[in-house]
Amino acid sequence: MPTNIAWEQRRQRVGEALRKISGLHGDRRNAFEALLTHDRTCHLLVAEPRTTTAGQADAFLLRRTGIYALTFAEALDDSFLHQLRAQTADACSAITMGRNAFVPSAVPIVQVLPAGRADAADERVVAATLTNLVNVVAAERVRYSAEKITQWALMLSQRLPGYIPITVPAENTQTHRDGTDDGLFTAAEANSRQRDHALTLRWEQWMHFLDNEQRGYVRKNYTGPARIAGPAGTGKSVVAMHRLARIARESRGRLLFTTFVGSLPKCQGAAFRNLAPEVADRVEFTTLHRWARRHLADTGAVDFGRYSLDRRDIDSAFGHAWRDSGRADGPLAQVIPDARYWHDEITQVIEGRGIRTASEYRSLRRTRDRLKLPPDLRDEVWNLYESYVGYKRENDVLDWSDVLLQALAELRRKPLEARYRMVIVDEVQDIPMIGVLLAAELTDIAEPNSLLLVGDGQQQVYPAGWRVSELGWEWRGRSEVLRVNYRNRRAVHEHARAIGAGNSLDDTGDVPAIPLHDTTAALDGGSVEHWRGTEFELADALADALRARPRPRPPTAVIVDNNQQVDRIIGKLRRAGFDAQHLDQYDCTPSERVVVGTVYLAKGLDFAEVFRIVEANTQGITSYESDRRDRQSLVAATRARDYLWIGVVGESGT
Repeated sequence: MPTNIAWEQRRQRVGEALRKISGLHGDRRNAFEALLTHDRTCHLLVAEPRTTTAGQADAFLLRRTGIYALTFAEALDDSFLHQLRAQTADACSAITMGRNAFVPSAVPIVQVLPAGRADAADERVVAATLTNLVNVVAAERVRYSAEKITQWALMLSQRLPGYIPITVPAENTQTHRDGTDDGLFTAAEANSRQRDHALTLRWEQWMHFLDNEQRGYVRKNYTGPARIAGPAGTGKSVVAMHRLARIARESRGRLLFTTFVGSLPKCQGAAFRNLAPEVADRVEFTTLHRWARRHLADTGAVDFGRYSLDRRDIDSAFGHAWRDSGRADGPLAQVIPDARYWHDEITQVIEGRGIRTASEYRSLRRTRDRLKLPPDLRDEVWNLYESYVGYKRENDVLDWSDVLLQALAELRRKPLEARYRMVIVDEVQDIPMIGVLLAAELTDIAEPNSLLLVGDGQQQVYPAGWRVSELGWEWRGRSEVLRVNYRNRRAVHEHARAIGAGNSLDDTGDVPAIPLHDTTAALDGGSVEHWRGTEFELADALADALRARPRPRPPTAVIVDNNQQVDRIIGKLRRAGFDAQHLDQYDCTPSERVVVGTVYLAKGLDFAEVFRIVEANTQGITSYESDRRDRQSLVAATRARDYLWIGVVGESGT
């Protein structure tokens, strides 16, 4: 009974607050009353009925799950939505944190329809009815404190003079004569106090705030394929997510976000569902290789019941080609004895570029990450390639470059009946050239904002063997570079920027490549610790370092170089009492687990704390291998937001 009495008392106070809006009645009044009664911390800015014009929100709702633009219009044409989004963008520009401002693409439009009419909703907006409106907005996860929402409501009200702010505080809230609650700051005070805190929030929270440059790239329209580059931690993927949300809300049809790394789609998909839940069912997150395999299977172009894609079978086919032709001690081995380099040369350069003849390969201009081979050695590589192809064919083996090549050929033979409205290719620096060409076949690149490439050549850990300029697209005015690091605290950033990893991807000529060394860090603090010891000492040292960190444990990763090390480290941590998990099972859900994985799986992710384990021995390695290690070190170090521990394993005293 006391609960019912309190509820009724609040409902009465809400009713009194709404009575000051003349002309507000019927369904709208009932909807606003339900929202304010249900959530004691929410705020409403209600348009005065006599001043409302076409293309304006009927109200803005601010609650701990976010900001919403409400409209009761039953029909939403393109012009109406365009005007409504423009109003939202202008209003939300008032919500700032230092140099950063709230991104209007993070504000969903909620179309409130009469009961039983949800099926009439537009797919570009959130559908709600008068009977389920409260449940629709309450279904999202809590992101912000009540204090922040109060501050933002003040900022927004200053930008919306035709709207009446409605707030019904809890009964025990102290109120000043001017109507403000205790603890309420002015807009300027809120702006100053919040910026540093915002940058320390979890990704799905602070991604709603972008600096002016990032906001500009979200709003900008590109007449053809575009790219966003920039060193680690500069917010490339966040900008891409906001562009994806913006285009999804402004258009119809499916959208695709692809990447190279198998661990990323789960995390990216979850983040997007938090950012734009009303359009999330139209957006697919997957790797480009998985998409290609599925398409070939669905169309019947390849019988994957017959062919093997097993890594062991692929390595076996190449191993036979390498040994049987005598190349294990031949001219190629004398240049680089590591057979993996030559396997990469085949899969990433010859197959990865779709090269079909020896003469085409012989005349190829080399990229910085590949050796400059004279014609006789290129002939040796081509012979090795033909031998490798023969072994694959004899044993019904396909590698992943074969899958991309065949999917590209199938799409060119028979294009998709309904192409994706937009395709984003993340981590493009590690995707073969044929993968990018495949992505271009999935959308109409003649349409504005249809294809976006996102990546950083400095973080390339797989040999790409191609340059952006070789795609044959015009990049002037469509190539952007981000320069401010928002991920790594200053100590981590200073360590990472000293790593001299090269960049062979960015050569468009329009915008120069920016190395991590030339970026600035937005966050102060952080720490980097070093340890050296033997393999025998590693388990205790790692366990001690983990135990020394604060609890509850923030997102934490141990990053190593290969899968054998992953299994070994997981075993050691579990024996030491830690809940350790393989990184390929990680879905970005907050927990106190320690995830363990390779640099290859950690790409694109970030963690509050990173423990990086490397081998000390660098004697006898080639310049190619040295550059590869530098890139891996840079990628691993820049996964850490606050704390980086580097364990160097070798003989005692090395």
